[in-house]
Formats: sequence, C-alpha cells, structure tokens
Amino acid sequence: FTSFEGPPESIEEGFRTFRDDLVDWFRDATGFRGWLALLDPPNGKSIGITLWASKQALADDVASGATLRNEIATGLQTKVTDVEGYDLVTIDLVALGDVPD
Repeated sequence: FTSFEGPPESIEEGFRTFRDDLVDWFRDATGFRGWLALLDPPNGKSIGITLWASKQALADDVASGATLRNEIATGLQTKVTDVEGYDLVTIDLVALGDVPD
C-alpha cells in the first residue's frame, strides 16, 4: 500500500486522477489484479492499495510505477508518506449493491 498526505482537495483529486487516468495503465501491467482506495479528505490522508498476482508482478510495478506515482503526488501537492508490501492471505467482500447505506 501507499499512504499519502496533503490538502483535502488534493487527496480527492489524487483519487480521481488514479481512477480516471492510471487504472487502465495498471490493467495493462502483467499480474495486476485490482485496487482499493481509502480516503480521509478532512484529515488530508489517503491509502492506495494495489493487488498483484505475485511478488514479481509487484516488483515490476514498483520499478516502473514509483516514479510516476511520485511525480503525480508532487504535482498535486501531496507527499508519499509510506510504501509497504504485504501478502494477501484472505479476502471476503460483499458486492457493493449489497452494502447498507
């Protein structure tokens, strides 16, 4: 995952930029399996989580995507505060249509 901090409007714009401009680039990357975004605009924080088929696929992304991520963060006046990798051992999701309001 990658943690970001910045002005609230920049946190929201960063999410829109990722969703609208970068997801297709990631989908073309070998081994990309999905992504999640956790936003806390009032406190100027967000976490982006990308899911990869293997550690090698993640390593390839880190090599090519880190520069792009940092350039976008700088352009949006946000900073990358942390980058960490974890193994996904389980996931249990409810379809978005089934989530109560």
